[in-house]
Amino acid sequence: MKNQRSMVISVIGRPNVGKSTIYNRLMNKNIAITHDAPGVTRDRHYGLAKFDEIDGQKEVDCILVDTGGFYPDSLEASVNFLDKNENGGFGADPGTDNFKKFFSIMSDHAKVAIRESDLVLFVVDIREGLLPYDLAIAKTIREMKRPFWVLANKSDSDKQMGLENEFYALGIDEEQLQPISAAHNQGINLLKRRIHQEILTFEKYIEGHSRLDLGVSPRENVVAKVAIIGAPNAGKSTLLNHLVGGERALVSDIPGTTVDPIQGFFDLFIGEDAHLLDQKDLGPRNNELLLQEYHRFRDSNPEIHHAMTVSYEVEQVGEIGGDETVAIDHVLEQLDEHLGGEIDTDELEMGPREIEHEIPEEELDFKMQELFLEDEKEEMETFVEEVEEEVVKEKVSGSFWRSVHLIDTAGIRKQSQVGSAIESESVYRALKCITESDIILYIVDATKGLSHQDRRLIDIALEKGKSVIVVFNKMDLLAKKLKDPRDKKEWMLDIRAQVPWLEYCHLIPVSAKFGHSLQRIKDSLIKTIFVRHRRVPTSQLNKAIYDLVEKNSINVDNSRAARLKVKYSSQVKTDPPTFLLFVNKSKGIPEQYKKYLKRGIRQQFKLINTPIHLIFRTGNDLALRMKKVGKKIIMEKEQQITNS
Repeated sequence: MKNQRSMVISVIGRPNVGKSTIYNRLMNKNIAITHDAPGVTRDRHYGLAKFDEIDGQKEVDCILVDTGGFYPDSLEASVNFLDKNENGGFGADPGTDNFKKFFSIMSDHAKVAIRESDLVLFVVDIREGLLPYDLAIAKTIREMKRPFWVLANKSDSDKQMGLENEFYALGIDEEQLQPISAAHNQGINLLKRRIHQEILTFEKYIEGHSRLDLGVSPRENVVAKVAIIGAPNAGKSTLLNHLVGGERALVSDIPGTTVDPIQGFFDLFIGEDAHLLDQKDLGPRNNELLLQEYHRFRDSNPEIHHAMTVSYEVEQVGEIGGDETVAIDHVLEQLDEHLGGEIDTDELEMGPREIEHEIPEEELDFKMQELFLEDEKEEMETFVEEVEEEVVKEKVSGSFWRSVHLIDTAGIRKQSQVGSAIESESVYRALKCITESDIILYIVDATKGLSHQDRRLIDIALEKGKSVIVVFNKMDLLAKKLKDPRDKKEWMLDIRAQVPWLEYCHLIPVSAKFGHSLQRIKDSLIKTIFVRHRRVPTSQLNKAIYDLVEKNSINVDNSRAARLKVKYSSQVKTDPPTFLLFVNKSKGIPEQYKKYLKRGIRQQFKLINTPIHLIFRTGNDLALRMKKVGKKIIMEKEQQITNS
């Protein structure tokens, strides 16, 4: 483990000199939005940049900070610099109170970044030359006693050669000045090599830890990725700052303050069960694992298996004639309980593929009997004892904390209200964060309630398999209206009545501004993470689904009045829980009936605050998978015998 903190390097300069483009180049990815307009970057972006530019030297990393442009001496300077036709998508004209307030906050954030830094990359525009604003920024950096390099950006061609000499007036020497073109990637490799060498020098002398490490990189195993989504000015950035424990995101009452997704990490106290989240799930089941489960289910639960088989075959009379059940039983009698194999999600979705070399059924049965005569009981008992010892050890000595990856996103307005290319890109990135996250903290302004846009975005998240925790922020503004706990409870019941389709989602009233009820968000996150990783025992799952289907059976469309029956069910995936049902008719099942099954599974196994996915396949598909596994095992065994 490293016994020293990472070097902190910040990118500083007035608006529209190319700071975010340089930041993206050094990070080797597009994190900050770039646009030819001042004021696009607003928050401080923290990233862990890696450098491996010098042969023979170890790879190093640093905390790289991108900032919004600022003028340290006067707000009027920033207002004069921006005309009304190019305001960076702020939604307010330069000169207004909101605009002045906005740049004041951005300037404060930039000064904080300088104060936190071990090295400042001071970016200037070589085409505009040395401006009084640049002199003021250099003075501010010196007053804070921070070393800095001047990057003369936009040196795009030979026409700018020599123009960088003007910046020696900043009182710097030759080693502190470097012309670059971030847009054309010129001079960036040299800059990376210089930074690599600077970090190596820094690591020889620095000791201790910096508070800036808090929230920038995870301290424990990351168990979930959480995105903060919501309308503009709902309090998303305030919540991020509270959870991470620092002023990571710029906060104001001006809608649209956040543009880029802001990332951070915070720790949750899980307790003694924390080690359970480190056990990697096998993911989607391939045919071999799926059929092993079926084998165990049939042998361990003969009554349930018999009831399901009889009920299923009654509806199959005159169609398949029960042949698939006979085929399954023939193969299953020979299956070993400890088969391995790689996970193949394509097989789950597309069904079994044809085998090139066919083996007669009678030969298959005979050879299967010979393959699985070894007794592996002793080996399994040893394995179980080893696992139990590891679990006990983890409970005694392992950390009870785990980290969560948190992302604050730009507010999402209706498409008709998205006014600029910058805002459009922000909305795109926010929607992308929904896809890439596990859990969504959807922030709603409690004074406005759930809008149509809020419902639409929550629905999108649920359709993508994300858990949604709806956070009603700014409850402090409703204090006069909701004077006692009873009023608050009635208010929440009214909200519940408006969104019955969110019956399984957590709704939490908070005040991010004052930090009230934030522990409830953390508690909800812990419960949700565990639920998303929960595996339902196969026997209990089949019993529950059998009871649900028998209690309320339906006739499937276009099936000659045949009722829907389930032959076998298995949980094939977690995060979110996904179940595969082998039925007599996999097509034409009404959506309402699917919701009925999901609701029953959710209630039976307490799968709260997570979507449930159901996949339907025919019972004949199960028989084909059985045959495929048997043939594959025999062919592999014969190949081993041939090679030996």
